[in-house]
Amino acid sequence: MSDSIKKGILYTALGFLFTLVNINLNFGSLTVNVMPDFIGWILILMALGKLGDYVESKSYLKYLAIGLIVINAVTWGLSIVMPDTNIWWLNTVIELISTIFIFIYFDSLRQVAEDAGSIYTDQLTFLRWVHVAVYLASAIITVFAGRLTPEDINAANAALILGFGVVAIVVAIWTLIILFKLNKEIKNL
Repeated sequence: MSDSIKKGILYTALGFLFTLVNINLNFGSLTVNVMPDFIGWILILMALGKLGDYVESKSYLKYLAIGLIVINAVTWGLSIVMPDTNIWWLNTVIELISTIFIFIYFDSLRQVAEDAGSIYTDQLTFLRWVHVAVYLASAIITVFAGRLTPEDINAANAALILGFGVVAIVVAIWTLIILFKLNKEIKNL
């Protein structure tokens, strides 16, 4: 396997870190996500350029990634410029497009692992479905949370949202571990 494929896997791992984990800093009434999703999608777009034949027949992934970069950058900017704007519907669209992208893209990652004779092929297949579940759950939570008023937020709602955040972090760490292990395994071939 080429160095290009290894870089593609590394960019993918880092991209997923940005798309799955949000670290927010509060400055009074302003909350800034210091790990914006659009950075993750830029990294994943860069990964697509490195994976060659594995994504060549899936050129639409490039356009989906570019769309996700633009939409995520707009929502990130709006959250800073107009922090009181409730754009839950746009975030839901982002999560649904991300789900489609992830479903297709993980098949390419699985193919890389399979061609390398990796022991992580089955785990990537499983992670594909885990990511789809996480993104779909995020879309549902986005709709749910987007319609909440401050008066509606209670301990149960907050626990649900916080619990999902913990799940997303676990999935991100798990994905990073598998992709870094795959990258190391490919280097040893």
